[in-house]
Amino acid sequence: MTTDWPPEKKLPPGFPLAAVDESGRPIVVGAKVRIESVASCAHGLPPEDQARLRCYEGKVFPVLEIDRYGMIWFRSDGGSSNFSLKPREVSVVAGASGTKSRIASFHQDEEGHWVAHLECGHNQHTRHQPPFVNRPWVTTPEGRQGAIGTLLECKKCGEGAPPDAAPPPD
Repeated sequence: MTTDWPPEKKLPPGFPLAAVDESGRPIVVGAKVRIESVASCAHGLPPEDQARLRCYEGKVFPVLEIDRYGMIWFRSDGGSSNFSLKPREVSVVAGASGTKSRIASFHQDEEGHWVAHLECGHNQHTRHQPPFVNRPWVTTPEGRQGAIGTLLECKKCGEGAPPDAAPPPD
């Protein structure tokens, strides 16, 4: 008996698909997305099944799963069956609550407040304003450097916002 059993299944060229919509917004499990097209799953089906799937176009569904191929899975209105679409066939409306992203870098805004640039492409202020917000680490270069890679809840991902402009160079 060998240790490499079962054999690893290789994905076809071009897979997995990137889990981002046409605007570059990340698609995550739990996100609410608008179905723009059902062409990839309706192709080759009987006309009555194509019509049933086409009625989902323009509707908002939560993402149930993203499989190893990058296909986005949904539950049908009746809940009796699931279907999948390519990421380019949906647009993010709102992300899952509690979506977190890692701090990639920091910069200051025009008022001198520190802003974290997150890996998801959004910017988020990281003020230290006790007693309301207690972030003493943001006040020193060492503290900010130590916070790189820390997960922050991204409110903009939760709202389905497009990525922010890149931070200014140092």
